[in-house]
Amino acid sequence: MNMQIKRVGVSCLLLLLLSIGQSIAQLSISATDTEIKNILRQIEEKSNYTFFYSDDFLDINQKMNIHAKDETIENILNILFQNTNIDYRINNTQIALSEKIVQRETPANTAQQQGRKTISGTVRDNEGDPIIGATIMEKGNPSHGTITDIDGNFILTNTPENATLQFTYVGMKPQEIPLSGRTTINIVMETDVELLDELVVVGYTTTSKRSLISSVSQVVTEELPHLPSTNITQSLAGRAPGLIVESGSGLNARSSVSIRGGGDPIYVIDGVIRSGTDFANLNSEDIESISILKDASSTAVYGARAAYGIVQVTTKSGKTGKPHVTYAFQQTWGQPSFWANRVSSYENALKINEARINEGLDPQYSDEALEKYRTGSDPGQYPNTDWRAAVLKNWAPVQRHNIALTGGTELNNYYTSVGYTDMNSLFKSGRYTVDRVNYNLSNTTNIKDVGLRVTAQLSGFIESSDDLHTSEGSGHNLVIQQTGMMAPDEIAVNKYGLPYDVALNPVAISSQDAGYMQSKLTVVNGLLNVEWALPWVEGFGLKATGNYNWYDRNNKNWRNDAAKYGWDSTEPLYAAKPQLNHSDTQGLKWTLQYFANYNRIFGDHSFNALAGYEAAYERVKGIGLNRYNYTLPIDQINFGPTDGMDNSASEVETGRAGMIAQLKYGFKNRYYIEGAYRHDGSDIFPKHNRWGDFFSFSAGWTLSDEPFMQALNEKDILDLMKIRVSYGQVGMDQGITRFSFLDLYNYNATGYVFDGNMYPTLYEGSTPSVNITWYKDKQYGLGFDFASLNNRLYGMFDYFLFITAGYMADPDPQSAGYIDPYGRGLPQIESEGEKRRAGFDFQLGYRDHFEDFKYDVGFNFTKYDVYWSNYPWESLDTKKNPYTRQTGQYEHFSQVGYHYIKTANSAQEWQQYAQRQGSTNLTGGDFIYEDFNGDGRLTGEDQYRIGYSSKPLINYGIIANFNYKGFGLNILFQGAGERDIPIDRNMWNYNYLSRYDYQLDYWREDNQGAKFPRIVSSQSVNGNNNLMPSEAWTFNGSYFRLKSLIFSYDLKYSLLKNTNWLNICRLSLTGQNLFTLSEATKYGIDPEVSNIYNVYPIERVIGINLNLGF
Repeated sequence: MNMQIKRVGVSCLLLLLLSIGQSIAQLSISATDTEIKNILRQIEEKSNYTFFYSDDFLDINQKMNIHAKDETIENILNILFQNTNIDYRINNTQIALSEKIVQRETPANTAQQQGRKTISGTVRDNEGDPIIGATIMEKGNPSHGTITDIDGNFILTNTPENATLQFTYVGMKPQEIPLSGRTTINIVMETDVELLDELVVVGYTTTSKRSLISSVSQVVTEELPHLPSTNITQSLAGRAPGLIVESGSGLNARSSVSIRGGGDPIYVIDGVIRSGTDFANLNSEDIESISILKDASSTAVYGARAAYGIVQVTTKSGKTGKPHVTYAFQQTWGQPSFWANRVSSYENALKINEARINEGLDPQYSDEALEKYRTGSDPGQYPNTDWRAAVLKNWAPVQRHNIALTGGTELNNYYTSVGYTDMNSLFKSGRYTVDRVNYNLSNTTNIKDVGLRVTAQLSGFIESSDDLHTSEGSGHNLVIQQTGMMAPDEIAVNKYGLPYDVALNPVAISSQDAGYMQSKLTVVNGLLNVEWALPWVEGFGLKATGNYNWYDRNNKNWRNDAAKYGWDSTEPLYAAKPQLNHSDTQGLKWTLQYFANYNRIFGDHSFNALAGYEAAYERVKGIGLNRYNYTLPIDQINFGPTDGMDNSASEVETGRAGMIAQLKYGFKNRYYIEGAYRHDGSDIFPKHNRWGDFFSFSAGWTLSDEPFMQALNEKDILDLMKIRVSYGQVGMDQGITRFSFLDLYNYNATGYVFDGNMYPTLYEGSTPSVNITWYKDKQYGLGFDFASLNNRLYGMFDYFLFITAGYMADPDPQSAGYIDPYGRGLPQIESEGEKRRAGFDFQLGYRDHFEDFKYDVGFNFTKYDVYWSNYPWESLDTKKNPYTRQTGQYEHFSQVGYHYIKTANSAQEWQQYAQRQGSTNLTGGDFIYEDFNGDGRLTGEDQYRIGYSSKPLINYGIIANFNYKGFGLNILFQGAGERDIPIDRNMWNYNYLSRYDYQLDYWREDNQGAKFPRIVSSQSVNGNNNLMPSEAWTFNGSYFRLKSLIFSYDLKYSLLKNTNWLNICRLSLTGQNLFTLSEATKYGIDPEVSNIYNVYPIERVIGINLNLGF
């Protein structure tokens, strides 16, 4: 570990040293009767200097003579500007030009006496960095203005004291500030993320929003670092149309991410396909942008694996300017979002007695015992244990730190960051923890003279976790399960406060003495990107990218039981001897990309052509060691007995390659067509089927730019209307087993015994599938983007249809006409299976401002469904039943079961309904089911598709941003619909009859409208009638929740505005899962996780953030 840290540290130091080098230039310039702007251009071409100015206020068209040889830049500029109104300021390689301030000495003519003043101030971005070259203009007097210098400062003389100043800068939202007598104006300009000419990364290229005709959603990333989330996947729900996120459970749990209801998307980070784990563990402070690529026109260039869409991430890079340091701190506290209330041991005993008495049995608990349970007078014999109080604390703390440094020159800039996250659980013992260290260092060298740009990046993370491991079970979920399921009349700790000797005691399982499962994941990623814009061929460029990804996962699992004790004893008792498993898995993956790109505009015609090659190789190796029945509890392999020891090993190699081509054409910035193609190869297939061809076509029309729409444009009725259409075919290989086209033999290390010794054997595998190949997904898309009311009202709409065909499946014996040959399974063949996934998503928003108050409110919505035209894994017999088959049906049903009609209120009521075969002694409180086929009997033939699946078919989000004089409020409401959640029927077994208060809503004479059936001492009392699969054991899993909230104040706005050494000082309060509307909450279940009985709960989180910049 120490050596790894040293290597990373040395690499970071070397890259950092490269990034801060700078030299003093000596220049030679010769020009006669030449405009100043052309002389400035010559200086830029011969040096690394860049000029910032506004020709609205500076006369740069006047002609000058200058002849300088081997002079400094200061001397050259002094000569050039000596007889002009131009002043300058140099910072590194940036030079800001401004109007010279002329001091008038005659008091009668001073600006103050004329009601005019000198205005000064600073313009910064929302990260606290100075904005160089921002334009400040007096409203109504376009000839009176200036620009900001290198430090973002400006001075505007001779300004009316009641004037209004207009602040503008490319890529920023314009602002108007009335002076109202003030002489100092400091503002923060916000990035205009909705600008139509904003560049969006799509596939291997970038395109402007105006010319974008693919279906792409953007996740606004500015607030992600301030959310109380431990990884990126936890922050995405509800933030973009088409994006579906279902929360996971546990510390640093990775949420399930889907695009338009498909399977796992691929993750592209800085142009390279990376793992979902790498994406989830990205440092949110390092993310520049996230794009969701949803249709074939944006994903086809990735060929195979792109059928389920792409999450594309661009990380931050260096910024030109002086070094800028930022520090971010976050402290959060989490508690279960919902808990079902536990019942007392007294209530539990009453219900058990009631169930027995109703059946004519003797009560289990005497009146004396009930009284002792009620009073708690004898806790040793009649306890009332609060298991949650015994095992869990009220809040689980998490702490995050991040420090970043950025800066540089036009020649060389850098960005580096280090982050640390410390995650703690709800367990009182302090067990079950996760911590992570992230690091990132990016360096870019830009040699303008030859058009060369080189970017080197080193990034990665180290994640360590510690979980629980005993002979009775393992993991944090077991502790949560037992904390919720242990009976209240069982003892947690003895009279001395030591773990009591009862099976699966969560106090013992979670104690410091219990065994552990320790895991350390180390990921290192190196990226080198070289771009060359050939100076002698306008618009033509070459690009080469190399990426190397290495990881090591080291697991050490020490199975050790904690001591348990009798009620009146301090003698430890142990269930089993310890054992140790130690494993290590290392993987490496390299990716190489070579591209040529041509991008030109000829009059009304624009062309962009891309061609390239990509190859990827991956190798994974793993080993495992096991020792059992340790005599000495020392957690090292060499201390374990050699009897019965074993080991294991594995090794896997994979390779992929592809050839890519893409062509884009635009006419008059209104009409667009695009085509993409990929010839993709994978070693998962036999040689004759190894390569597949995937493509897409798309077209777009900016209707609002047509001359006949000018009247609507001028009245701000329709500022934008762009229509998009696309079709494509992408490949899929999910679910196909490697080497399934080969005749394989399997190895058994203990295949037979001879003469008392075990010997290995080989045995035949499945019949090879020699014709196995890609199956393909046809994708259709139609949509539009619009804006109105001077772009205050904005939105988009997309309809999509995906048709997947050619699934590889085992043939049905009846269809094939023969059964398994030679005792081996039939080979997989290309089937007639076909699945259709269709739906729509849209976004609608409105933004505006009133003086200092600004707001932006948006709503996004996604709806989809899946229909199986032919389900290839069903037998012919199954397909013959139209009520239970999947073929010809939508996929969204939850199960095959009986249709629940109602709960009977008497035995006589049952005479009107068919009874299920096997059900007995039916009476009031038992479930009545529908005789679906009407034959007077209730059998398996009366079962059919019922309910919705737990995966939501509707997802939506409402995002609102409000800003007023340094205060900010960011709110996200998120919800899901058309889903059902099952209730665990095991909770109705006799042993768990009364654990939670919602179980008290059972049928009885005085509660005939109950949710649950009557309570019984055994399910055999009525032939298990009430536990049959039916809608009675589900509830509506739709929900609407306040997913996140950030309330912030920028102390630099007013309180610390004159503290020049501090660029950023922002304090914010944050929360997650603060409020939820859902039927699930009645049962103490968070609707996102669907189960709280045996998984670590989703948490309600509150926290505080502090952001500083220097």
